[in-house]
Amino acid sequence: MPNVDPNFEEVRRALGLDDAASVWRAHWEDSSASWKERADGFLGAEFARESCRALRMTAEAGAAVESACLDVQANPALKRLVWHGAHLLIERQEKPDDWPGLPEALGTAGRMFPVLTLLGGLPALQSLYRERGIPESVFVDTLSDLELWMRVYHKRHGVWGLRELEWLWRHFTGRVFKLGRLQFEIKSWPYAFRVVQHRATREIAVFAPDGARFRSDGQFDGVNGGVDPAAWMAHFEESRGTFRGNPISPEGCALEQPIELPRDTWKCMLQQGDPTLGVHIPAVGPLDHAACIASLAQATEFFARYFPEHPYRVFECDSWLLDNQLPDRMPPESNIVRFQRLFRLLASPKASDAQTLERVFDFEPITPATAPRNTRLRRAILEHMEQGGRWRTALGIRLAR
Repeated sequence: MPNVDPNFEEVRRALGLDDAASVWRAHWEDSSASWKERADGFLGAEFARESCRALRMTAEAGAAVESACLDVQANPALKRLVWHGAHLLIERQEKPDDWPGLPEALGTAGRMFPVLTLLGGLPALQSLYRERGIPESVFVDTLSDLELWMRVYHKRHGVWGLRELEWLWRHFTGRVFKLGRLQFEIKSWPYAFRVVQHRATREIAVFAPDGARFRSDGQFDGVNGGVDPAAWMAHFEESRGTFRGNPISPEGCALEQPIELPRDTWKCMLQQGDPTLGVHIPAVGPLDHAACIASLAQATEFFARYFPEHPYRVFECDSWLLDNQLPDRMPPESNIVRFQRLFRLLASPKASDAQTLERVFDFEPITPATAPRNTRLRRAILEHMEQGGRWRTALGIRLAR
């Protein structure tokens, strides 16, 4: 017997969704055919058990998933919305960055909505791994991030749920892979920095984006609320014979004095839109330097074997760990400083201290006067703030070959 297929307005009214939910109206009819044909076992007990088994979830997290599935099974409108969400995420490959939260009245089922939409994409993801011949161990390691972020939500709110749907969407669509200590994302260079390389020595030089404004400290004007009345504008031009523009220092700061490099000895090796591999650092223990080196080597072999159509030449990273102020506060042998040395630093146009404070203080809101100082890193972060400093995320690049 075919599944009853409510239209979007019926679902919206049944769940009490506000106008922000109209983002889900798109392509509703597209998911109707598959709903009518395949939705019988969706989010059922067997679906929940098999999903948790495939992801090697712990008993505690698995029980939360099974309970949420049971709740959604009792709410046909919510089940239909989960199905449509999975259709948008997996079949249409649409980023969920503008998805609203569900009403509090839906309780655990609403908080677990992001988890269940991702699990709806498991069969397609498993097929991708099989077709590419990617080992199951990589599948399990990569998708362990789902439980990690479910636990972060539980720690913050005391109940199970998930906020990081936009991040985990990349895992469930085959864009992110955990290989040893680090995660790697198939992507393209989104910034207007231009990177050139010496043809003989392989030395690299980086030019600031044309038209960007920088403060006297070499950071983008306006980041972290810092506006410099004396800010200056960078320029870059590429002629038949030269690259000319404002360079970025090895410490990641834009320099006002321009440089000119001849094209017969320098070549462009990275510009906006070029393929790259993003490097991400999951919060799963010490950032051991040898493990990071091994992970980078593993990534080089992995992507050459399983994704040869992605001709990246650069690893890129966007992280609080790349803040060029950290080496002034941490010992040179610390894992953070050694990780930072793996990259050529660049200022970030979106720099802020939010990620630093979230990661160092376990997502707890803090003030310098009352924040815990039980680690060397926490003390360093707070002392810098008490002296009027601001932390910031930064970018980094590393040649892949």
